[in-house]
Amino acid sequence: MLYIEKKGPDVNVRVEISRVKRDCHWDDTDKDDAQLVRSCFDTLDKTIIKAQLLKEQHGLCAYCMKRIRNNNHMVIEHLVPVQQSGADALSYFNMLGCCEGGRLVTVVSPNEKILCCDAAKGNQLLHLSPLDKIQMQMIRYDRNGRIFTSSKDKEMEHDINEVLHLNGIVDKATGKMIDTSTCLVKGRKDVYDSFCRFIEGLSKKNKLTKAVLEKKVKELECAEEYMEYVGVWLFFLKRKIRAIR
Repeated sequence: MLYIEKKGPDVNVRVEISRVKRDCHWDDTDKDDAQLVRSCFDTLDKTIIKAQLLKEQHGLCAYCMKRIRNNNHMVIEHLVPVQQSGADALSYFNMLGCCEGGRLVTVVSPNEKILCCDAAKGNQLLHLSPLDKIQMQMIRYDRNGRIFTSSKDKEMEHDINEVLHLNGIVDKATGKMIDTSTCLVKGRKDVYDSFCRFIEGLSKKNKLTKAVLEKKVKELECAEEYMEYVGVWLFFLKRKIRAIR
């Protein structure tokens, strides 16, 4: 996960949200009626909203960091669910861009279809938020592709594992972890392996210096569109920089 800096809706998003509020008589809408509020949200031109979400999230899912595009595979997620706060259903500050979370993945057995991100979260309220900079600074990864928190914060760990399923789920029969339908753990593991090959290559060329690594960090952080799972790269790069004397 990465920190997402919300800068507010651009003019196109503001105009579209204002149109829906006007057409749906938003001020007179019962905000406790989740179905009614949802019907208002569904009249939005989602492509306009998605365009800005993609820009501020650099093309990545707000939860898992998989690539997302402005199409039917991308969903607009309410950080605070509509059922919890209908009044925030049309608030841009409550919207995140997410992947389809495995809904569209074809599997041999239904037992293999492990949803993640928004698809797994549903109407549950998170304690973890990609809009919280301090929380995002606590995110860590291991070499096996698992995501966790530096402090082993119980609420954040619960959201990561039990709500968003970012590490898959535990097979009750074997006690082993089963990856998500979108192969998040494998994806992060592959990125870690790429990082290792990058470091090995620098070492062989005697170019493993702070300056080179810091340049790589800047390159990744300044990209208009981030690479998938870029948070893994950044975590291990910055850790390596701290280790070099």
